[in-house]
Amino acid sequence: MRLALVNVPQGDPTQVYLSVPKLVSYVRSKGFEDTLARDLNIDAYVYFLRAGRIETACRRIRARLTELDMQPVLSKEEAREYRAIVASHAIVEHTAAHVAGALETLRSKELFYDFDRYSTAIAVLNDALRIISTEFYPCSWSLFDLALPNGTETFRELMAGVEDLDHNPFVEFFDAVGLPWLEKSGVDMLGISITYATQIIPGLTLAKLVKERLPGVRVALGGGVIGGIARDLLQLEDWFPFVDYVVYSEGETALYELMRALEEGREDLSDVPNLIFREPGTGCSKKTDLRIEDLNQHPTPQFGDMPLGDYLSPKPVLMLDVTRGCYWGKCAFCSYGISPETLMAYRERSIEKTLGDIQHLMQAHGTDTFMFSVDVLSLSFVRKLGEALRESDTRIHWMGDLRLETKIDDAFCAQAYDSGCRFVSAGLESSVQRVMDHMEKGTDERHLTRILRSFRAANIGVNTQFFFGFPTETPEEARQTLDLVLAENDSISTVGFGHFRLNPGSAVERDPEKYGVQEIQVSEPGNVSRYLPYTAESGMSSDEAAEFFSAAREKVARAYPVTSNASLLIGAHGLLHLARLGPGEFNRVTRATSAPEPAGAVPAAHDAQVELGPKTLLLRLSYDLFDMIAGGKGEDERFSDGAYAHRPTTVLYDGERQRCCRLSARMTGLVEQVDGTATMNEIIRRQQSYTDGAARRIFRRFHREGFVRLRAERPEVHVVTRETGERNA
Repeated sequence: MRLALVNVPQGDPTQVYLSVPKLVSYVRSKGFEDTLARDLNIDAYVYFLRAGRIETACRRIRARLTELDMQPVLSKEEAREYRAIVASHAIVEHTAAHVAGALETLRSKELFYDFDRYSTAIAVLNDALRIISTEFYPCSWSLFDLALPNGTETFRELMAGVEDLDHNPFVEFFDAVGLPWLEKSGVDMLGISITYATQIIPGLTLAKLVKERLPGVRVALGGGVIGGIARDLLQLEDWFPFVDYVVYSEGETALYELMRALEEGREDLSDVPNLIFREPGTGCSKKTDLRIEDLNQHPTPQFGDMPLGDYLSPKPVLMLDVTRGCYWGKCAFCSYGISPETLMAYRERSIEKTLGDIQHLMQAHGTDTFMFSVDVLSLSFVRKLGEALRESDTRIHWMGDLRLETKIDDAFCAQAYDSGCRFVSAGLESSVQRVMDHMEKGTDERHLTRILRSFRAANIGVNTQFFFGFPTETPEEARQTLDLVLAENDSISTVGFGHFRLNPGSAVERDPEKYGVQEIQVSEPGNVSRYLPYTAESGMSSDEAAEFFSAAREKVARAYPVTSNASLLIGAHGLLHLARLGPGEFNRVTRATSAPEPAGAVPAAHDAQVELGPKTLLLRLSYDLFDMIAGGKGEDERFSDGAYAHRPTTVLYDGERQRCCRLSARMTGLVEQVDGTATMNEIIRRQQSYTDGAARRIFRRFHREGFVRLRAERPEVHVVTRETGERNA
């Protein structure tokens, strides 16, 4: 049998996720050498992040704008789409011209580390994906996230998302890239890895398309998200009709045994571990026994099938799962879904094999940078690996997850740095001892600040993760955690935070009274949510915790302006920058504030040529966009019965900030002359509608608000042409 293993959109575009390289290596080592592997996630980014594809999206959204302009009224949802189209229309030209240069920056061994260029490149690529999203409105896709219009809380919502072909950009991509590859490859079975929630509808979409176009191909799903919802799938009489098998936990042995059973023609799959399947004859779902993997029996992951030059990083940052599970295993909020016992099964790969993996991959792929993709590293493992690396003179940079153990001190951090550690991720969760004890975190608040500062003293960056609203936590206790994070922004480089969500299979679900939970809503058949609604006996409710989180985001963003949840800097990019800069310089450049907007009189001489901002357009629209942005607050004849009435309006629209200025006929005449060739004095002399003083005041306002700029202020930009790859100033 020929097997194909794929990673699907949307996931991290900066590096190869580990699941497919691990699985393909394992099954090949067991005799299925003819196994194919592909990362359709990075392929999707490459497919859509092209100037030509962005221009295609522009034509389509302009056609939709014309269609909406011809309607006598717009509903609220159509008005939202109208705004999105105008915003994307304003940035298309700039984005299409710079997308190739942005990709080059992120892949360049030099430009990547120029943080201004880096930030600009990220912004350009997110603009490109915003344009693609508008084409498939109300899809929302970025480098960090994906939201499709249908939810993912229930089986019905997932199925609706799969059926919704008009708002799912990956249908086009699978038609153009994924399905032709599978058909040409002649595979018998497809394994789809779904690790993140953002991948579930794209992954199911691929499964459905495969069953429709290639009906003889069997389909198996696996990955972290699938394991999390597997318990709920068992409650359904007919889960995912286009999926044959679900691997609900670790997949190496499960996949190999499944392939062997199918090749031998066995219908009874009861001996295949970690599997959910439909029994022949009855069609009833069956779950087989759990199998925990021995990491020392695994071969080195194989990354050779992956297009390492396509990822959005200057060099490969390769993942290794040197440990699995958690040696602490007591945190009440944590769960692996269907099999909580897997949380307790902490395992380590031997130091000898880990060192061999690192050395092999360094030689094979020319990289010295690794992310240990683990639940947690024990301190003893870090020490022993450091000794092995030093003794073998193997020099690498690495990052991994650590618990904030009291034993971490200056000496440990110095040894970790010497071994190549440049970035660690640590679950703070709370800084209040009562709350930490209640969640059975096992950390001591008296040592938290000291530990964070020890990492900083050793020049190791720290990503701190925390959340608000564990049952019985009060707002004051949550504020104490927030205050610590804000106060320690010299020691902490990046943060990831949120609010408490009750996981199925966690200790809180199994023993709610112990943790102050009065009621947990029973999951109805068909509910595949990874979170359960609950009522706490004291402290913040779930809604109050979410509100606290929303209010805290602004404060956190001021202390960590570009390194919050929605950032590539909490992963591979953070490791690369920290390895080059160290946390001191990293913290400085990522927190540098932008120069204030110009105010008062227009700087420089009035003889300077004036032009519209790079993402600013003069637009004549059939609807009052200014009123839409204001939310229809003026409840007059233009906004009645939930609809926007037709009202032709001219606006100056800034796509950078997504704001506009409504123009009168006289102001329009003035702006029409701003073409980049005339000076402000020349434009003022030509116009007849305003006095010189009034015209200058208008220009000052437009300049202050960023709608126009002097050509002398234009920053130097570099564009890489798609055809030649040459750089043009």
